[in-house]
Amino acid sequence: RYKEAVQASRRKSQAVQAATLRFLEGEKRSAMQMAFTSWMNLTAMESGHLSRIDSLEKQVEGLIQRHEVKLGKYATMLGNEQEPLLMGWVFQMWKEISQGIKYLEQERATEVKLEEMRRQHEMQVARKRGMEFGALRAFGMKDDHLLLWQIYEGWKAHVEKIKIEWTHKMNQKQVLNQYAESMIMQKFKKDDDALLASSFAEWHREALILKHERHQEEVHRKLEDHGLYAGQMEQRIAGLEDQLMMAYRQIDHITDTLQ
Repeated sequence: RYKEAVQASRRKSQAVQAATLRFLEGEKRSAMQMAFTSWMNLTAMESGHLSRIDSLEKQVEGLIQRHEVKLGKYATMLGNEQEPLLMGWVFQMWKEISQGIKYLEQERATEVKLEEMRRQHEMQVARKRGMEFGALRAFGMKDDHLLLWQIYEGWKAHVEKIKIEWTHKMNQKQVLNQYAESMIMQKFKKDDDALLASSFAEWHREALILKHERHQEEVHRKLEDHGLYAGQMEQRIAGLEDQLMMAYRQIDHITDTLQ
């Protein structure tokens, strides 16, 4: 009996181990599958991003090339006798663009007015229906549908009123935005003028510094040349003094010999 109990216990432990191994193996496979799926999704997403980036880079390169061609054309026109023609063309383009912007603004204002008129008409219709429903109720009609219609028309009139107020606010906001843009552009223009002035002052200061540095370098070079020349002259003087001393010695030797 003891052996049978031991064997049964071993079989149970082996069964538990096998079940645990199968569970871990399944978890491992599911984790690997999940990792592989995530890797595939990430690769596809990265490939899409790279293709999008390549497409955008090609578009930017094409745009830059077109602008370079235009700039080259304009530079050629500025460099020859076609400058008045270029100025006239630029003025004409500016005129067309400004007229287009004016037309768009007028068209937007007309659309806003038409939309406002339509909403006011709908609001008046809703009010009229509300009055009609009120009159019908005053005559004794207590229908639930009539009450619902009255509530709906009142809600519709209120919504149209809110939309009209919102449109007015948006128009005011657009006007304020245009004013803000104009003020910002004026500020940018002032900043550009100030930047140009400060750039010129900085350029002038740097030019003076470079001029002073060149002058100092020239003076230093001349001092070095003078020092070198002075050293050479000192060497020549020392050599002449040695020759003079030798000549004196020879004279003394000749004098001693003659005596």
